[in-house]
Amino acid sequence: MAKRSSSSPEASTSRSQVLRQESMMDVPDLRLHAGKFFDISGLRACALVCRAWHRDFQPLVWRKFSAKLSETNSSGQIDSIRHNIHWIRSLKWTEYRHTRCTTSTLFKLLSTECYDSLVSLDLRICAHLGWHQYQDLFQNNKQTLQQVSFAFEHGAGPVPNDRQFVGALRDLSSLRRLTFFFVAPSFINLIHLMKTMPCMDTLEFIFCEMATIRNYADVYIPEFWLSSSSSSTGPPVLSLKRFELQGPWEDDPVLVMLLKLCPKLEHLMLKTSNNCKGPCQLVQDGCFPHLRSLGLHAGGLPPSLLSSALKSLPPHQLTTVHLSSSLATTVQDLVEHHHQSLEKVEIGVTDDQESCIIEFLSRCSQLQHFRFTAENGSGVEVRYAIARPWVCTKLKELAVEFVMGPGYYESAAAAAEALSSASGETAPPLGFLGRTEDVQAMTVLMTRLGQLSQIKELELLPVEMLSEELPPFRKVPLPWSLANGFSHLSCWTRLEQLDFGQYQPFPFGIPELQFMRQHWTALKEISSDDIDSEEIVEWLGEHWPELAVAT
Repeated sequence: MAKRSSSSPEASTSRSQVLRQESMMDVPDLRLHAGKFFDISGLRACALVCRAWHRDFQPLVWRKFSAKLSETNSSGQIDSIRHNIHWIRSLKWTEYRHTRCTTSTLFKLLSTECYDSLVSLDLRICAHLGWHQYQDLFQNNKQTLQQVSFAFEHGAGPVPNDRQFVGALRDLSSLRRLTFFFVAPSFINLIHLMKTMPCMDTLEFIFCEMATIRNYADVYIPEFWLSSSSSSTGPPVLSLKRFELQGPWEDDPVLVMLLKLCPKLEHLMLKTSNNCKGPCQLVQDGCFPHLRSLGLHAGGLPPSLLSSALKSLPPHQLTTVHLSSSLATTVQDLVEHHHQSLEKVEIGVTDDQESCIIEFLSRCSQLQHFRFTAENGSGVEVRYAIARPWVCTKLKELAVEFVMGPGYYESAAAAAEALSSASGETAPPLGFLGRTEDVQAMTVLMTRLGQLSQIKELELLPVEMLSEELPPFRKVPLPWSLANGFSHLSCWTRLEQLDFGQYQPFPFGIPELQFMRQHWTALKEISSDDIDSEEIVEWLGEHWPELAVAT
């Protein structure tokens, strides 16, 4: 007893800190939704349990807090948040259009408090709370914020203008990652904002309505930026390492100017259907000597420009390439200059490229993620190429998508009908485009994939057919059954995710689910359309309740 009483408070505190640090590493992060957390203070627990709750577990619970505004109406819950607000490191705020203003009490609390260590902020909002409150939330925590994601719901009200964006995002000196959904400030103000963000390394735009050079005359530019820029000795060098833009965009000279100020750029991804000539020219000019990931829309680009851009980078430096539309010469350049380093490739395939893709797969020995879009019936030979035992030996993620242009499905249907008329027999269902070679190629592919035990993620999207007579993006199911190669996949003990794409009917029957339950022991989630069969729903609930089915 004497030894126990002689322990110092400092030693006890240090042990508690060590235990808490170990717990944060061992216990997975918990996303807590308001209204669903519990309080054990009313329970008759022993002192040890209470101390463990308050010192070790409670900080983990509050570390990542996700607030859905429609669920935060209780004053008792708001009091609990107020008492534990200092634990919050990651805040996700979701505000719904139908939410009443009486629920804004919680947000006023969150936006006026200065957190001890708020690191990540994810806002998905509409307009009725008032933009000044969001501005306070940014500014009160500008010393600690490292990640900010901002989504503004369409139709919710007037979107923030550049003046409001500048007021909210100015001087976030610790910010490292900034993501915009649907709405964003102009590029001209982003250049000036990033001057105040010395740690910024990732900038993302997801389907944003960006201001272009034609309407920059109406963009707000603070006077102190104009005066400070005039006294500078030269153009600033920004710390940005990752830049990604998805959605509509025009080849804006101001964006090109922004990218030119980022010589440390390692990841440049422009997933857009518009012209990418300006950024491609920067790659060719050697503005990004450290570039490792490149994504461009090759359609409309001069083949010589894209070829020169790929050759200008140091050999075998690119690890990730995304080309939504490409030429055979582009594939050859990738093989020639970067086949030893490529790990992740997303590319479109047409009939005239299949031989190049086959050589590409044979020589890219480090390939771990491969996604290809087969257009107008091409891609059969590519699937056979993947099935060869000496290629793709390190493949972990595979995504296959088929896109059929107008008239392709009708011609296949007409050919099947003509064949049945000549033979005098009833035409069978078209199934997978009515093409036997497609079914055979997929069966051979699955047979080969069954030998790749390291597969962790598989995404096989159904056929998309663009037709004037049929509804757009009509989907044709892939033939997933134990009879056509599915039974060869028994060694996928590491598979965690299986994605069949949106609007794809649930492709499995109970025999296939039984096979998966027995062999795919690591499977956590399947993404597909709604399950129509009540029998399958009952079977999943009874035999595989831990499997998440995302619809």
